[in-house]
Amino acid sequence: MTEGNDPLEEALDIASRIRMDRMEAVVVDTKVSSEPNQKAKDLSYALLAPYYKIEDLRSSDNILRKVN
Repeated sequence: MTEGNDPLEEALDIASRIRMDRMEAVVVDTKVSSEPNQKAKDLSYALLAPYYKIEDLRSSDNILRKVN
């Protein structure tokens, strides 16, 4: 990360490079709120990764499953 740059913009740039390397990712929004965290949603989009709110993970045993 570069001092003075927008951390979110840098994170989104890094996410797009991770996506191009075909790495698997999952975004878990740990902010407890009734509304989705837009920054987490943007990161999920940049990674082409599933987005989950932490409450969803707590309430379901099978939301994460092994992908072959």
